[in-house]
Amino acid sequence: MNFLDMLERYKPASEKERVYRDNTIQFLYLHRKEAFKRAHYKGHFTVSFLLLNKEKTKLLLIRQPGELQWSAPTFFVNDQRDLMGFAQESARTLTAISAIEPAISAVFDVHVEKNVAPADSFYETKRHMISFLLRTTEEEAPCSGNRIYYELRWFPLNEPIPSGDPKLTNLVQKCRTLVGCVLPKRKVQKKESVPTSAPRKQIPLPKDAFPDNQEPSA
Repeated sequence: MNFLDMLERYKPASEKERVYRDNTIQFLYLHRKEAFKRAHYKGHFTVSFLLLNKEKTKLLLIRQPGELQWSAPTFFVNDQRDLMGFAQESARTLTAISAIEPAISAVFDVHVEKNVAPADSFYETKRHMISFLLRTTEEEAPCSGNRIYYELRWFPLNEPIPSGDPKLTNLVQKCRTLVGCVLPKRKVQKKESVPTSAPRKQIPLPKDAFPDNQEPSA
């Protein structure tokens, strides 16, 4: 199945994703082979992947030096037509894990965003971001790689992922839904009630507390 067929069979999870998919399909129909070139004047593709462990309980993420946020590994496409195969090969190269296969044999997510174009650029370019869900079949897959340039780490799916990127948050949530993982509800600590002072009772004064025809001044 070629990439265009995979896109046409992709079932968006929301109306926004449907717009992204249709926009990407139109981009492919208009530009055909040129659409896969990195330097194409109207836009280009990137491929990202989420890698699950064998039990589908953990997710592999990457962090670049100097960055605080974790993200899904992402690569620019340059003349690669088999984007799922490119995602698998990139995952094997990045992690040094050879036993990697598709967790689902389809496009996992489609996202489109505008590129920041130079001031003298005549055309508006777009980045078409295609995501795939992969898994390793190794029992305990270690993460190896050049830690000078990046850091890899496995994160349990049933725990919050430390990232402020809304795109990654959406991908992780779709992954949890697919594998049937539910985040445990956070326990809300009840605030201890602060005792309030009881209203002071008024003690009635005896009738002879004041002389005749005299009342206490206000």
